[in-house]
Amino acid sequence: MERKYQMIKELADALQNRIQEENLPIKIEFGEEEVDCNGDKQVDVLLEYDDPDLVNDVLTDTINMTYNLV
Repeated sequence: MERKYQMIKELADALQNRIQEENLPIKIEFGEEEVDCNGDKQVDVLLEYDDPDLVNDVLTDTINMTYNLV
């Protein structure tokens, strides 16, 4: 399964690091970058995976850890 996202570069980098460190079965590719109206760098991200529940859990945990929401 493939899914495209656009996210803040800081979050995309944290997600990529987690996928690599934990050797998760998720392929991540970065695309175009742009600066939004708030001055934040946004990046296009393509995720390829077989287990949507795993991706949902990893995204949720990475967001919470990156922005100290836990």
